[in-house]
Amino acid sequence: MKRGTSEHPKVRRFARALGVGLAQAVGHLELLWHFTAKFAPAGDLGRFHDADIEEACAWEGESGKMVAALTESGWLDSHAQHRVIVHDWSEHADDATNLTLARAGRLFADGKRPKTTRLLQAERTAVEAKLTEAESVRTASARNTHAKRKNAHGVSSPSHPLPSPPIPSSKSAADAAPHAPDDPLDPEKLVNLLGSEPGEREAKLAWLKRELPVIQAKAFEDHPKDPDRRMAGVCSRVLTHFRQHHKAATAPPSAIKPRGSILPDSDELARLSRLNWLPMPTLDYWREWVAAGKPERPRWWIQEAQA
Repeated sequence: MKRGTSEHPKVRRFARALGVGLAQAVGHLELLWHFTAKFAPAGDLGRFHDADIEEACAWEGESGKMVAALTESGWLDSHAQHRVIVHDWSEHADDATNLTLARAGRLFADGKRPKTTRLLQAERTAVEAKLTEAESVRTASARNTHAKRKNAHGVSSPSHPLPSPPIPSSKSAADAAPHAPDDPLDPEKLVNLLGSEPGEREAKLAWLKRELPVIQAKAFEDHPKDPDRRMAGVCSRVLTHFRQHHKAATAPPSAIKPRGSILPDSDELARLSRLNWLPMPTLDYWREWVAAGKPERPRWWIQEAQA
C-alpha cells in the first residue's frame, strides 16, 4: 500500500460501510490489490464472482457486503465490458504489473497503456508496437459494439468511412529513393589538393588514380544522402592517405614494422594469426611494404590482402 493511503477519506468510508475498524479495512484493501495484481493485472476484477473476491480479501462476514462496500466507497467501478474494475488501477499499479501487461501486449481494463519506461530501448520499441495493435483492436471492437446497440434500438448503423489516405512523409522523393553512387571523380581536378605536399605532380596523379575510387566509395558509404559532406570526406581522406603514403614511401626499410611489435618471421606470423592474436594486414599496409622494398611476404597474407 502506498504511503498515505490509510489516511484517505475513501478508506474510512469503506470501513464505515463495512462496519469494521480502520486497521481491518486497510488489510482487506491490501489483500484486494495483491489478488488483482496476480490474477487480474489489467484491473478487470469482474471476471471473478463476488464470492471469490471476498474470499481473496479474507472477508468472513455477510456475503456480498464487501463488494458492495468497495463499490460504494469508490474502490471498484462498474464497467460495461468487465462488470467491475479496480478504480484507477492503471495509475496506481506497480512496475511489475505494468511490465507484465506490456510484455504481453495488453492494455489496462480502462483502455490505458501500461508504462514501458522500465524497459530497454530495443524491447520498448517492440512492446510499443504490440500495444498499438492492441489499441486498434480495442477501437474496432468498441465500434462494432456501438453499431450492434444502435441496430438493436432500430437505428441503422452508419457505414464505416473509407480509410484515410496515408499522411505524406516529410521526406522528399529524392530522400526516399535509393541513392546511386556518384560518378567517378577526375584525379586531374583533385591533384591540386596535394599542391603543398612533397612529391612530383606525376607521382601524386598516379597515386590519385589508384586510390581515389576506394576513397570515394568509402565517403559514399559514410554519407549516402549528403553530397556536400561526402565531397568534404573525399578531400579530407585524400590529404590524410597521401601523407601516410608519402611517409611510408620515404621511410627507411627498418622503420616499417607491424603495429606495436617487432617484425616476426613468416611462421611466427602464421601461428599468431591462427590464434587471433594479430589482425590481417590491410591492402594499404602491403602497398607500403612493397614501396619499402620488403622481401617476399607469406603467401596466405598476400591472398588475404588481394581479396
